[in-house]
Amino acid sequence: MTHPSPHDARRRRLLQAFLGTLAAPLSLPALAAESPLRALAERHFSALLDAYPFWASQLRLDTPVQAASLPIGIAPEFRRRMDAHHRRMRAALLRIDRGALNDADGITCDVLRHNIEDALAQARFPDHLLPIHHMPGSVPFVMAAAADNGLSPFRTVVDHERHLSRLRRLPAWCDQAAANMREGVRRGIVLPTPIIERMLPLVRALAQPDLQRNPFADPMRRLPAGVTDAERRHLAQAYRDTLGGRVVPAVARLADMVEREYLPKGQSSAGLGALPGGAEWYAQCVRSSTTTSMTASQIHTLGLEEVQRLRGEMAKVQAGYGFEGRLEDFLAWHGKRAEARPFKTEREVLDAYAELNRRIAPQLTRLFGRIPKAPLEIRPEPELTRDTASDHYGAPAPDGSRPGIFYAVIPDPAQYTTPRMTTLFLHEGQPGHHYQTSLAQELPLTRMQRFFFYDAFGEGWALYAETLGHDMGLYDDPNAYLGHLGMAMLRAVRLVVDTGLHEQGWTREGAIEYLVANTGYPERDARAQIERYMVSPGQALSYAVGRMKIESLRDKARAALGERFSLAAFHDQVLGSGSMPLAVLEAKIDRWIAGTR
Repeated sequence: MTHPSPHDARRRRLLQAFLGTLAAPLSLPALAAESPLRALAERHFSALLDAYPFWASQLRLDTPVQAASLPIGIAPEFRRRMDAHHRRMRAALLRIDRGALNDADGITCDVLRHNIEDALAQARFPDHLLPIHHMPGSVPFVMAAAADNGLSPFRTVVDHERHLSRLRRLPAWCDQAAANMREGVRRGIVLPTPIIERMLPLVRALAQPDLQRNPFADPMRRLPAGVTDAERRHLAQAYRDTLGGRVVPAVARLADMVEREYLPKGQSSAGLGALPGGAEWYAQCVRSSTTTSMTASQIHTLGLEEVQRLRGEMAKVQAGYGFEGRLEDFLAWHGKRAEARPFKTEREVLDAYAELNRRIAPQLTRLFGRIPKAPLEIRPEPELTRDTASDHYGAPAPDGSRPGIFYAVIPDPAQYTTPRMTTLFLHEGQPGHHYQTSLAQELPLTRMQRFFFYDAFGEGWALYAETLGHDMGLYDDPNAYLGHLGMAMLRAVRLVVDTGLHEQGWTREGAIEYLVANTGYPERDARAQIERYMVSPGQALSYAVGRMKIESLRDKARAALGERFSLAAFHDQVLGSGSMPLAVLEAKIDRWIAGTR
């Protein structure tokens, strides 16, 4: 849900983390009294909203200026300005006496320090030379999907005018992207050839001259019902002029450059480690994503061990079904059974999730002391993005204009399988991302803590939330339990293939083969997974690393506290200070254990 910083991959995950649409109002938490530390945190957060206005808009925290702006985040001047900002913030933070702070402010200080130091560390690497790829988080794709991804509500004429202002800045972004890629070619910092081949037709689609078929023109068909005829004509003409006269030609130039200059120079290897300085670059990606000091080699070994553990658990389920043969054959057979694919309509899938939610929600009161105020809704993924998206969560807007939303991606109801539904809803819905994100927004914390998303914490929590299906009796059903093991296996495999691709020189084909062998995924789905990891180095490591840390802290607390241990109290401690690096979380839990004991 991913992180404003000069590092584009992290920023893309932030954009994806806060997607959604609209609903009913909530009250905002009252912040504690102002202090120099909180003022500094607010100053930093406000600067990030200015620098990354897409994030501000999707949080519904944008000012009118931010709502109409599109800074060229991949431009050298922007990067220099952000680096200078982080250096000023670090100097100011060093003037605060950490030892004089109470526990709550100490956490704020530690979170802020990590955020600043991590941004400075990431800025040493040339991620701006890889400005676009095939995943939805790249800037042109975010702009093209603005009507569905929460970037703009499009409720008023002013909303459309602000969106048009952003569109008019997109040609400058495209020209900068082309310049960056040319520099990348000169320096040997280029995407793998298969990724460029996947990206090119998507960019070409955005250069479609027929505006009736161009995704950028979708807002033209969503004009507010209350506009006058004159306003309608004005906006329609403004869209035609902006898209036909500026945006489409600029995207076409970018597509031509990719095809003629960039594609022939695509790298033959699949990982970051093959690029100049790539080994150190990937090591930083690992540190940023996991918020730990673990090395890629350590994580690779951890992944191999976790894969073997889960294969053993799956073999037990396989024996219960009486299936003889290889595990991958069993997984393929299990997913193709008629009872695993019972749906005929989209509504049947949504109703099944609603029934699952009715079983889960009442049990959460004994697992948590604090329950989010924001409602959770279950919706289908919008048609525009359902062919490329995965089931995901959209956070509520802090102003109450949007609930938390679990998006089910249902391109073909007949192919939507039941085994993974329980664990998927626990992860993307509640108590996974919905509890972590909604509760953070409702706490009396700095805005930095309420809205920033550390992958290792947020995705680690969501993966940990999947395991709570045991406490609710949801995995007594072997079908649901196998689905749970399958999702856990995917996260374990990620530890192996991500480090394999970027540190150990694995090929794309070898990574696909390993994923298929251990998950039973069809090759097409496995390829999509591997190509995601190829363009977001290290991000996929955050899930299992974060889950294992939360589990180890729970086990430590249970062993130390004995009968005094409360699972609900532990969960409230984990979620009670917003998203944070894992080391900060561990220190907090250690203090809680000491105080409780």
